[in-house]
Amino acid sequence: MAVKHLLTGIVVAIIVGIIVYVADNCLSMFPLMLILAVAIYFVSRISEALIKKYSNENS
Repeated sequence: MAVKHLLTGIVVAIIVGIIVYVADNCLSMFPLMLILAVAIYFVSRISEALIKKYSNENS
């Protein structure tokens, strides 16, 4: 289970890094923070669903 959380953290970090890199070129900080908050929320919800799905399949 710890490996799944580690992989989720890595994926979130990569996605946030890409969003920051792209948005930094064309946006100010406030919209950037809103976009990051929404992106992190969606990624965490999706990863929760995937973790539940795989843990149900494995058990």
